[in-house]
Amino acid sequence: MGKEKKYYLIKDDENGSLDQLDHQDRRQQPSIENIESFPIEDIKSIPQVIVKSQDIEEDNQDILFPTQKRVFNDKKFAIAFIIQMVIFLIMTFFAIVVGSKQEESKYVSFIKEFSIPFLGFHLISMVLLFIGFTIWERLLFRKNPMKTVELSFYGMIIVGLPASIILFYYKYYSTSIIWIISIVLLGFLYNKIKEKVPFIIEIILIVLDIMEKYRSIIIINFLSIFIFALYFCIWMFPMGYFLILLEINLILKIIITIILVFNLYWVFNFISFTCSTTISGLISTWYFFSDENFNGIPSNPIIGSLYRTTTTSFGSIAFGSLIVTIIDLLRSLLSKIANSSDSSILKSICLMCSISTAFIRGILYRFNLFTFSMISIYGQSFMESAKKTTNLLNVHNHKLFTSCALLKVIFFAISIIVSLSVTFLSLLIIYLIQLSIGVESSHMFVSGDKFVLVFFIFDKPFNAIYISAITILMCMCSDPNVFQQNKPNLYNKLNSLWNII
Repeated sequence: MGKEKKYYLIKDDENGSLDQLDHQDRRQQPSIENIESFPIEDIKSIPQVIVKSQDIEEDNQDILFPTQKRVFNDKKFAIAFIIQMVIFLIMTFFAIVVGSKQEESKYVSFIKEFSIPFLGFHLISMVLLFIGFTIWERLLFRKNPMKTVELSFYGMIIVGLPASIILFYYKYYSTSIIWIISIVLLGFLYNKIKEKVPFIIEIILIVLDIMEKYRSIIIINFLSIFIFALYFCIWMFPMGYFLILLEINLILKIIITIILVFNLYWVFNFISFTCSTTISGLISTWYFFSDENFNGIPSNPIIGSLYRTTTTSFGSIAFGSLIVTIIDLLRSLLSKIANSSDSSILKSICLMCSISTAFIRGILYRFNLFTFSMISIYGQSFMESAKKTTNLLNVHNHKLFTSCALLKVIFFAISIIVSLSVTFLSLLIIYLIQLSIGVESSHMFVSGDKFVLVFFIFDKPFNAIYISAITILMCMCSDPNVFQQNKPNLYNKLNSLWNII
């Protein structure tokens, strides 16, 4: 006789909350209020549900997660992303085939000078970044978290303000002003809400324990860095060809540049949000199915989360990343005009518009992180998930916004410090290698503004903690009962620091 299996349906409501999920009680009594059992063949016909299989003889077998019927959402945006990638690949193929025939051209020299040092720079940087992250985690935060948070606050001011001046010096005007405003606002908020720091520390410690158990979270972060670095090198082939080798009129050159920059931004945001959604999927799996000792969680949860992210949620990620990409492109154009214009009036107008778009971009990016966390839980379309996210933020705005502000304070300074250190050491190593083999160092790899680029890439290990913490907070706000039943000790500890319900 085979094992008797029942599949349980847990309906969700308008706010994205889950009904009570108590698989231990379910083993003792097959009928529980608000939970219905269905034959497996009937599940596919039920929309917007959460499904969990439960084996009467052995718990947590054949778990179906995410917990609702999977459909491919936002297909038109998935198609649009694929189309623009096909266009990019055609341009790249043309650039490589035609450009490679020009052996002595400045195009080939540019590619040779750029690609190998750039990839080497990122590979060296990832090693140093891992060392820096490990030092922060092992020697600082785990040993004395409260002191680390205090140092992060002062470090945000001591390091953040000079870094903003450096940005301004290298004509990153809007970014510099945004950083200064952010530092002032975060400093003000920190003094208002610092009594909640112990709660955030416990959340971060929970995340670090999960990352210790599932090192795949760190691996996927570093993998996303390498994929983007590799893609950027490939992207330089058509960019270098059409701007350096090919003699075309200025208008056509501008159009091609906009197309390629748009592609780069979209791919960068897509990779970033894919990484975030995959991490959120693993954290959601831990929240709903694991106990405090990681029992009950499906095997290889990161693989399952990555599969769901890159298949049924592919279009949703393309949609969300497209929104941010449009803002990025607009901001880039405004900054370019502001930096190159001789008119002080036009320069001022473009600078103010660039600052405004930077604020909008920051809000959209943070909102998307919440939305993609919701997508990782429910697997619905971007707009449906955005609606649920908005409802959740309206109900729990104080807890979620306060937590986000504290997390930003904690990770802002350490991200700058690590990025500066990693960038300087990596550039130094690359320079010494080039010097030792008699290769003239490209100016691109000895200029002091390289950390501006890598800051937005090399903060990913800390961004992974931020995303994981946000996902846990959203799950707790959405369904605290699951947390209380599966992880009572963690629930009681967190609830004593800040009332979860």
